[in-house]
Amino acid sequence: MAFVDLSGDERLDLATVEFGGVLVWLGQPADPADSWQLRPIGRLTPDNLVGFAFADIDGDGDLDAMSGAYSRSGRAEDGEVEPDTPLGRLAWFENPGDIDGEWTRHDISRRKRGMFDSFVARDLDGDGDVDFAGTRGNSAEFDGVFWLEQVRTEEPVAAFDQARETESEQMPLP
Repeated sequence: MAFVDLSGDERLDLATVEFGGVLVWLGQPADPADSWQLRPIGRLTPDNLVGFAFADIDGDGDLDAMSGAYSRSGRAEDGEVEPDTPLGRLAWFENPGDIDGEWTRHDISRRKRGMFDSFVARDLDGDGDVDFAGTRGNSAEFDGVFWLEQVRTEEPVAAFDQARETESEQMPLP
């Protein structure tokens, strides 16, 4: 759960993950007697979204969402999985800039073993854009803290360079 102003009205809204792994936010009304408005951000189906953090990832002035999912496959070794097996995934959701607009998902990585559940947004390398430090658990020797360095290019380029020589098997994105 996170309290963050996603509507730009200077009131803190509430973001959480609904049952079924849907990242949603509830807009705080101006009048406390009014209902909070539920709006979807996105999901990582078939993977189970559990962790998220907000930051201006694309530099356009609004808050986007970094997200991570838990793997339900083996924790000590990769093993065989089906295409619909929930795996460890990293993705971010681009804020449409309109409170009623649809958020765009950008997948980063999907691994057989990965429990990506906590993120801190910071410019870790001092280059002016936001990076993420995160935690990964229940992945045996791959547990620990990781860094997602943002590298910007003129045109979007999908790239994920692993830092370890050996890593849990990368899986196709659904």
